[in-house]
Amino acid sequence: MDNGSKTDIQEKIAEIVQMQGRYVEVLQSVGRLMEQNQESAMCLDVLGQVSEFLAYVYEVKKQYYGRPLDWAEEYAFALVKDSYKDIAGEQFAAVSKRLRECANYIQKSREELEEILQVGTYNADLGKMQFKEGANPQEFANRDEMVQAIEENSMNPLEQFFFCGKHNKMTKWCHYFEVYHRHFKRFRNKPVTILEIGVWGGGSLQMWKDYFGAECKIIGIDIMEECRNYEEERIKIYIGSQEDREFLRKVKDENPNIDIIIDDGGHTMNQQIATFEELYPHLAEDGVYLCEDLMTSYWQKYGGGYKKPGTFIEYSKNFIDALNARYSLSPDLKIDRLTASIRSVHYYDSMIVLEKGVHKPAMVL
Repeated sequence: MDNGSKTDIQEKIAEIVQMQGRYVEVLQSVGRLMEQNQESAMCLDVLGQVSEFLAYVYEVKKQYYGRPLDWAEEYAFALVKDSYKDIAGEQFAAVSKRLRECANYIQKSREELEEILQVGTYNADLGKMQFKEGANPQEFANRDEMVQAIEENSMNPLEQFFFCGKHNKMTKWCHYFEVYHRHFKRFRNKPVTILEIGVWGGGSLQMWKDYFGAECKIIGIDIMEECRNYEEERIKIYIGSQEDREFLRKVKDENPNIDIIIDDGGHTMNQQIATFEELYPHLAEDGVYLCEDLMTSYWQKYGGGYKKPGTFIEYSKNFIDALNARYSLSPDLKIDRLTASIRSVHYYDSMIVLEKGVHKPAMVL
């Protein structure tokens, strides 16, 4: 599949959206039949078609949209695979449930693609970055054209490093850089310690080193032993699980002063909660705690689900109550260490930022 033109991708996405609507209806109908132990042959035929269709969507997104396998397609693929096993085992009730779940994921993907058609495929959230004069997002044929059309002078230092600098591998959502700069810029060119969980290709650690300046110290945590290769001057790598509280305590013991904590690790609910509970109290009095990729709080694969107890999103909603605990008349909401230390809570798309500081009782003058 070649890059094609802007018209090509609009036509392909419009075609996908139309086909998705049909597959949603078919999967729901076959799901009802399978609930009555009927039409296994038809079900197998539909599953084969769905598999081919999902593979087609995969290729379109890979070539044009920049995300080769989106979460909705990933779950749909898994459900199709499990449905084959259930049919072989004559677990027809399970098949019925999976087909309807698969329809739900395809519908969610459809809603996303409908939005893309409406606002423009490459009209993404770029924060405060601007396109060069004369550039039109509606005419970009691929993601590379979009990046090349960004006005370099509109980039903050993090964006300039990411798009224009030389560094190891890293991947970020475009709107993250604006959030980083908003909350981190007051620490630049100061003797600060930055801890990031999730090293991967090592590029983000280099970005922090460049951004915060010559006096900063960077700490990286990852579970993969090969990440030690990304150690360099002023960058220290620890190998261990962020879910291992004893390991985190060792990191704290060896690093008594941490000013910024960035959780970009495994993104499971247990990992995010354990990391916050162990590391937030260790954060400097005026430090910043940032947890990203909170979309996993809605994904089953990571232990998430909409309003599911125990997700990091649901857990973090308690921060709002803690911040305002002084005003509650309920005995169930007490002033605690979070009340005394959280200055502010900021929610962004897939991110939360807590700014720490001495939080004294308010006064009316």
